[in-house]
Amino acid sequence: MPGRIQGSKNTKPSKADIRRYMDGLRAEAEAGSVAARVALIELSVKLLAAKYDKQP
Repeated sequence: MPGRIQGSKNTKPSKADIRRYMDGLRAEAEAGSVAARVALIELSVKLLAAKYDKQP
């Protein structure tokens, strides 16, 4: 399973960093990893919640 999302030292991860991390999780989930599948779902929910919390 991929480790942490790798971003720059003092900044939050970019969209490309998150996309690469999710691609790694997706590949492991397709290979049968239940933990990767759960992590992918949790990350997707977290990203969607952050997206809709920003809207007025």
